[in-house]
Amino acid sequence: FLIVMNVLKPCTTSLMNLKKEFPFGKKNTMRHTKKISVILAGGANTRFGSHKAFACYQGRPLIDHLMETLHQTGFLLFLSGQKNILKKFNLPIIEDDEAQQGPLRAMRTIWKALPYEKAVIVACDMPFLTPPLADHLWNVGSQHDIVLLKGVNGPSPLPGVYAKSLIPAIEKTLREGDESLLALLRASDSPSLIPRDEWYRYDPQYRSLLNINTREDLQQCSKTVIT
Repeated sequence: FLIVMNVLKPCTTSLMNLKKEFPFGKKNTMRHTKKISVILAGGANTRFGSHKAFACYQGRPLIDHLMETLHQTGFLLFLSGQKNILKKFNLPIIEDDEAQQGPLRAMRTIWKALPYEKAVIVACDMPFLTPPLADHLWNVGSQHDIVLLKGVNGPSPLPGVYAKSLIPAIEKTLREGDESLLALLRASDSPSLIPRDEWYRYDPQYRSLLNINTREDLQQCSKTVIT
């Protein structure tokens, strides 16, 4: 048995070796068929005290676990955040127009940059998203402009499928002073909430909604025994 306890030092290297792709421009003919995912990594990290993407979990950067899950499930990956910070992950980066101003503003920038119609969007501090659940979210998203998982306290804004067609709703929500992703549910033409008893089949441990907000959260997760 090994108990991982060294969680406060940032990892300096990633174990992922992903090919860098920049599918922007006229030559791309796969915009409607590719599985797309964007990892949000532009937050202020106030409660954590440093950038969570680089925090070490089981010997690897926190974001690395999520990147591996999505890559192995066949997603084309993008990062949302600051290029000077995230460039070492060797993935295309959509730089925030307004740095550290929340996920809704980041999403507006994402959809201005990407030529695709939908994406699974997830935060970099959610390393426990399972491959089957990521795939299920994408499949359900083919019929809806928002797909979210329903947790104990209601819908969780991340991870979720969000459509490019939500740009007008995003703009309207921001003008009204609401910065919440959940505000888009009210503006959605075709939302879908996946109940817990359904997504349980793809994540029997109910861990996909767990996120790391503080160092104490990370320490608690890292006390898990690995066999």
